[in-house]
Amino acid sequence: KLGVLYRSIHLVLNDVGIFMLLFASFFLIYGLDMYITFPRKEGQGYIPQVPSFNHAVSALQALFQLALTGELVEINLVDEDYNLQFPLETTWQSIDLVVFVAVYIGFIIVLLV
Repeated sequence: KLGVLYRSIHLVLNDVGIFMLLFASFFLIYGLDMYITFPRKEGQGYIPQVPSFNHAVSALQALFQLALTGELVEINLVDEDYNLQFPLETTWQSIDLVVFVAVYIGFIIVLLV
């Protein structure tokens, strides 16, 4: 009678293992892409558009929270008067922020749906 239970557990663990492998690979790809494309400038320590990505540890924590619980990362593209916070200091920083937001939306679609 335990043979059916053992076989069921074995099949479920096999499926969970495949899921975790795919989940980890997508998390690594999108996480590194988001961290690399986050707009930084030499000597500039803080970018207000995405405060949780200003440090590597808080970025990793925000991505894990998003992937595991669905808690969204805070992205501030407008200020209190609803004025866009674009452009940043350089055109390339603005392009990096647009790419970052696009990858972020892709990350949400892939890992949460």
